[in-house]
Amino acid sequence: MSGQCVTHDHASKCTMLCVLQGLYKQMVDSFRSLGVEAVPGVGHPFDPNFHEAIVSEPNDDVPDGTVLQEFRKGFQCGDRLIRPAMVKVSSSC
Repeated sequence: MSGQCVTHDHASKCTMLCVLQGLYKQMVDSFRSLGVEAVPGVGHPFDPNFHEAIVSEPNDDVPDGTVLQEFRKGFQCGDRLIRPAMVKVSSSC
């Protein structure tokens, strides 16, 4: 009997995951159709118009002022910033 509960519980979790993935895809498609897109993140140069630097870290592997990590995604709609990305930026040693 307990084996059936585990199988049923797993199936319901998989179903819930599929539903959430479908909702997420619909939300992303809706935002995209409205012109909302993510601000460039990791690997791009830091731009104070699109990024909010919350941490600076010495790094010799990339140019000074490169976004190393994104803590919160930023979004824009056309030329208008909706929310800046919170990022970690490289600095010279």
